[in-house]
Amino acid sequence: MNSPKFQSLLERFPDYINSVLQKDAKNNNFFQCPFCGSGTHGKHSTGALAVDFAEKTWFCHACGEN
Repeated sequence: MNSPKFQSLLERFPDYINSVLQKDAKNNNFFQCPFCGSGTHGKHSTGALAVDFAEKTWFCHACGEN
């Protein structure tokens, strides 16, 4: 997928993730998972959705979405 639209989406990936997902308080590359809800169970809960901003990928360690 090297279409201009797709490339434009990839360029905005970090901004989008940071605008819609809540960051884990202890790790800037982990977020609450929008698929399974990991990280939404209280103030000491940690997000399981790991985001690799350089590769523009994600993986949830709780539910396996990627």
